[in-house]
Amino acid sequence: MVLRLFLVCTSIFLSVYCSAQLGCPSVDAGADQSVDCNNPCTTLTADPFETGSTSNHNVGSIPYSLPYPINQGTSLFIGVDDTWSNALPMPFEFCVYGNNYSSIVVGSNGILTFDLGEAGGYCPWNFTNAAPSPNLPTNAIFAPYMDIDPSECGSVRYTTLGTAPCRTFVINYSGVCLFSCSGSVNSQIVLYETTNVIEVYIGNKPACGSWNGGRTLLGIQNAAGTVASVPPGRNTGNWSTSNEAWRFTPAGPPIFTVNWYEAGNLIGQGLSVDVCPSEATTYTAEVIYDGCGGVISVEDDVTVSPDGTI
Repeated sequence: MVLRLFLVCTSIFLSVYCSAQLGCPSVDAGADQSVDCNNPCTTLTADPFETGSTSNHNVGSIPYSLPYPINQGTSLFIGVDDTWSNALPMPFEFCVYGNNYSSIVVGSNGILTFDLGEAGGYCPWNFTNAAPSPNLPTNAIFAPYMDIDPSECGSVRYTTLGTAPCRTFVINYSGVCLFSCSGSVNSQIVLYETTNVIEVYIGNKPACGSWNGGRTLLGIQNAAGTVASVPPGRNTGNWSTSNEAWRFTPAGPPIFTVNWYEAGNLIGQGLSVDVCPSEATTYTAEVIYDGCGGVISVEDDVTVSPDGTI
């Protein structure tokens, strides 16, 4: 089966052929089928990547399998600690908690923010509150947030990978030293175009109870510090982990719809459709995403063939 992605902008159509990635806009129309005289009809079911508006977010565990090498990208924080980067432009619109952004600021302490007023300033390491809290950095991705020191060892890098309409903005914390403790942190944060999914992969995060109470936080928080999404057991505290990953998926009203076509003609809408072909027929499942970055159409084909003569 061929996956087809179409970027729709007024009357301009751009076709991109690629395989679906984690967090990417995608649809699977299922395996090819056959029907026979006793059962001449069948039900086709589409499996789209489901996402919604960014008024709120769900968080769920995903397998730890880095989508990209952790040592890629442009380096940040060479020889410096406890600082925010300059505002880094992203090549696509990204939406979180109901707002659209085209730039992001990376912190040296395992944290990102869409608050461009933090750019180039001091990135705090000392915190006590659990999320949500306006006393924590706001409009933020904690990934995970703790006192680390890239001026001592390791690297922090950022890059853009993938192809529109599923480009990804990737931030890598690779072997970054814990401050005043032994051990280092490996984590990768992936922001997805179109679906507005956030993924956090943690290869290693040791505990560090002898400094700042070992306080560490994983999650996301809105601009007011009043709403947050945090995985179980990953709010502010002295915890350790390795080889775990989490996906934050927009959970507002769905931004996608599904259509079914036969030879270019619309034959149904919704996740499933019943068909009764008299000859081998190819059907197309189309999912349309209408999000902050524009309208994206993704298609997949499935063929249904009669087994014998009907």
